[in-house]
Amino acid sequence: MNRTRFAPLVASVLIFVAGLALGAGKTEGDTSAANTASKILLTVGLLGFVIALIVLGVSYLRTRRATT
Repeated sequence: MNRTRFAPLVASVLIFVAGLALGAGKTEGDTSAANTASKILLTVGLLGFVIALIVLGVSYLRTRRATT
């Protein structure tokens, strides 16, 4: 398996962690730009992680079926 297949997964984790770091210590009601950016980064990072996992799983199953 190529290492490039894991690049979107690693990138989404890094985006998620950046969102966590940016929003650390902020309350839910905080309406600053940093808190808004944190929420966007968390959402994009989590969605990217889930989608990357699904793509990896599907490609793994397709290659496994193709070899048998």
